[in-house]
Order: sequence, then C-alpha cells, then structure tokens
Amino acid sequence: MECERTAVRITEWLPWMIPGLLQTSDYAREIIGPDESRLTLRLARRDVLTRREPVEFHAVIGEPGLRETVGSPGVMAHQLKTLQDSPSNVTVQVVPIGRGWHPGIVGPFILYEFPDSPPIVHIEPYRSSAFVYNERDVSDYQSAADMLRKEVAMSPDDSARLIADVITEWETTE
Repeated sequence: MECERTAVRITEWLPWMIPGLLQTSDYAREIIGPDESRLTLRLARRDVLTRREPVEFHAVIGEPGLRETVGSPGVMAHQLKTLQDSPSNVTVQVVPIGRGWHPGIVGPFILYEFPDSPPIVHIEPYRSSAFVYNERDVSDYQSAADMLRKEVAMSPDDSARLIADVITEWETTE
C-alpha cells in the first residue's frame, strides 16, 4: 500500500483478472471471500486513483480477465462497465488472446515509479509476494511494460470497444 500511496505512476500487468485498484466491491468480494476487513482494505486502496493528486495508473489486462467468470455474469458486466468509467488518470489496455509469446506470458507484475526514488517492481504469485529492487531487473520489467503497452496490447480505444463487446456478451448470458 505504501508503494501505491507514494508512486506517481503505476503500471500493472495482470493476464487473468482485473487489477485490485480497479475492482468493484462485488468482484473483490468473490476473490477475497467473507473477510470484510480484507475487503475494506482492498476497496480503500482505490483512493489513490481519485485523491486530489491521483496516481497515473496504467492497467494492462489479458483478455481472459474480461471473460473468466468471477461471481456471476451480472458481477462481470458491472465490473467491466466500471472499467469503462475509469477516471482520466487511468488507462486500460487489453492484451487479446492469441498474441503469441511476449514478456508478460511469464506472469503478472506491478511497476511502481516514484518522484524521488528509483522504480521498483512487485510480483505476486498465488499466496506470496516479492519486491524487485535490482536496477537491472527493474529495467527489464520497465522494458516489458513498455512492450506490453506499445506493441502487444490493443490501443486504449480498441480495448474500450472490446470491453463494450464483452459487456454485451455478459449481459446476454444473465
């Protein structure tokens, strides 16, 4: 949370779900379960996106994150509509299925960039996490983030159109 609070820019690559900062309460509840204190903490983290000087957040989401059912079709439709209504400091790009190999295939990561400190990377497999501080490793993650945003993911406009199509699919599944 300290990284989110102090960063000026966050890039998150998540191939199979919606990033935590963009999750609705219903979507987050499906992931977290009945632990209300964890849910409250998860939802409070979103403040970094709407505070007076919000962080610039770049979410790069794999297409499976739009299509895998979390909760119900209604939960998914609402979640994706909320993605569409993200504030202007949030950029959402989708990596479509079938893009072939790219650095993101290896797994998710979050790149935090700070005004007065070197960037760091957070990786979080299933039930553990680690921070990467080594300058060379962080540089490799920065290159991977750039490649995902510029070469692999759809443009923000094309991503928005895909999200709208998937919302329609979810709404007709209900």
